[in-house]
Amino acid sequence: MVFDQQTATQPDATIEVPQFGPHSAGSGISSDGNWYFHLKTCDRAGNCAAAQHRGPYKIDRTAPPPPASLASPGHTPGIPSIDTTVETTWAAAIDLLSGTAGYAWAFLQSPNWLCDGAIDGAGLDSISPPLAPGRWYFHLCAIDSVGNRSAPARLGPFEIELTAPLFLDGFESGNTTAWSATVGAP
Repeated sequence: MVFDQQTATQPDATIEVPQFGPHSAGSGISSDGNWYFHLKTCDRAGNCAAAQHRGPYKIDRTAPPPPASLASPGHTPGIPSIDTTVETTWAAAIDLLSGTAGYAWAFLQSPNWLCDGAIDGAGLDSISPPLAPGRWYFHLCAIDSVGNRSAPARLGPFEIELTAPLFLDGFESGNTTAWSATVGAP
């Protein structure tokens, strides 16, 4: 028996597993890609049946790349905003093995996040729920078709500010009805 990446490998006549009931074999596969199992049944005299070929068995243990080009069309990180919903966009993460299944994301007040692997959507944008005042971060990871997760990407902080500035009692601006030729003079 042989595991390899060829479609029609011919195993040799060596008896590797004697016939005594059900059998199983480990593949020892250590890399991604399409793999095939080849089996030839032989008797002790060296007479062999035609080889049987099974596969491909598609192996993908590699995480997709993290999404890139994170942006927010309505909010600038670090600049306070009264808009409590944050829209974000990103470029697709391309997984060349099993393909990208979707994205997981979170709006958190922490700059750190571990991707939970739960797909929140397959598109290239999101909108937060209404966020409370404070500093918020958008976290995003790509998930491929077999569940491998990318490293998280992050955008922020987004500062939500809903408190109006205080009026300063006792502020006097001088005579506002008179004209002046001097800048700053009342």
